[in-house]
Amino acid sequence: MAHTELNLRERRTIEDMLGTPYRDWIETYADAGYQSVMASVGQMIDAAALRRLGPDFGRSARWPHLQARFTTATRLAVGFWDRGLRGG
Repeated sequence: MAHTELNLRERRTIEDMLGTPYRDWIETYADAGYQSVMASVGQMIDAAALRRLGPDFGRSARWPHLQARFTTATRLAVGFWDRGLRGG
């Protein structure tokens, strides 16, 4: 889902760039059909979190563990993209 948000932002700036190697990738994730699916997935994730953690999820005993997992996943994703930017 993060790719969805990033690509919506990038599409605005890259549409003017001819020949970018990422154009197909950006257009795939910015496609209206893909956006619709991701909106549905987001709603499913929100509903699952509500069912499992309740409306005040931040007070759930599971919250610190889930937050740590998300932090790790985010750090790894940033490292992946940073490595590409650094060329190695």
